Amino acid sequence: NEAYFKEILASEVIAKLSNVGIRQAFATAAEAYGQRLSKFDSLTSLLVSRVKPSEMVTQQLADPLRSMSRETARKLIHDCIHRIEENHRRAQAKVLMSDLRGAQGEKRTEKMEQFMNVQRTRRQLDPEK
Repeated sequence: NEAYFKEILASEVIAKLSNVGIRQAFATAAEAYGQRLSKFDSLTSLLVSRVKPSEMVTQQLADPLRSMSRETARKLIHDCIHRIEENHRRAQAKVLMSDLRGAQGEKRTEKMEQFMNVQRTRRQLDPEK
């Protein structure tokens, strides 16, 4: 669905994907879509020819994803974006903690501040925790 794809692109979550292959597939899709905005319907066939294994692209054409209601699909997209954001923040926090252990003086203070900012953002993303 083009509206869902636009929503994913607007969320800027593609750069935060931890899997390099999936990130590259989305980047390819975004690039192809940007070049031919009016040809969204041909995007799947273009990606099938570029992405290996092609099942990564065609899974969205099979049940249960194909038969999902609009409301359920929108909720799934929001949940996925949220999880990607959360996983990205968690990975950032791990890297910062690792850096913090070896840092001294001003660098340590700077790393601690960055870590606290990441933690604050994580809490803002997930208000029920």
